[in-house]
Amino acid sequence: FIFGCLAAIIAGIISYATGAENQTIYMRMAIMMLVFFLIGSYIKNTVLAIEKELLNKKIEQERLEEQQLRKQMEEQKAAAAELKQQYIQQGQPPVKQASALDLISDEDFKPLIMSKAVSSKVRE
Repeated sequence: FIFGCLAAIIAGIISYATGAENQTIYMRMAIMMLVFFLIGSYIKNTVLAIEKELLNKKIEQERLEEQQLRKQMEEQKAAAAELKQQYIQQGQPPVKQASALDLISDEDFKPLIMSKAVSSKVRE
């Protein structure tokens, strides 16, 4: 709309400078406003369509990633169940899987010495 108005003003100024009649100037200004408005509407619709398409592709990609993740989780569960079944058939107890949080023990840590140090410090 703004570019249409600007184009109409420029067309009006140029027409006035060349000495055109008022009716001709008004007609040129109206045509310029209409042309620029239509071009602007077309560009706006094109940009909105591209934005919508990108959003749909993003949603589709997220959905595919979620499906792949679910499939991997199901495969891992199936493999764990199969391994457990194999252990049961062999007569061996199933091995516990490591948890997501693996704690590493510090072999230099002696809790009894630490507790004595803390309690002696409190008594002082």
